Amino acid sequence: MAFSSVVTDVVVIGNRRLAFGTFTNGAATDSGGDVTTGLKYVSWFVPLFTSHLGSEAPKVTLNSASAGKVNIVTSDAVDGNWIAMGI
Repeated sequence: MAFSSVVTDVVVIGNRRLAFGTFTNGAATDSGGDVTTGLKYVSWFVPLFTSHLGSEAPKVTLNSASAGKVNIVTSDAVDGNWIAMGI
């Protein structure tokens, strides 16, 4: 199974949006992928691991492939939640 992500909810706070979701870095050969946040521009992003305690810290690139996407590079077979703020 390849890297996948899901947006669970987007909440409007003033003139900003707060998006929540999950990601799965499924296969043993995967090293990450793009999270489509549902935002046009991401100001900040926080990944939270729900598996593999002690995993190395992920590398996160905001607005990577296009505005609103975040690229995560992490260990293989890591699952987690994420939260992002932007517009």
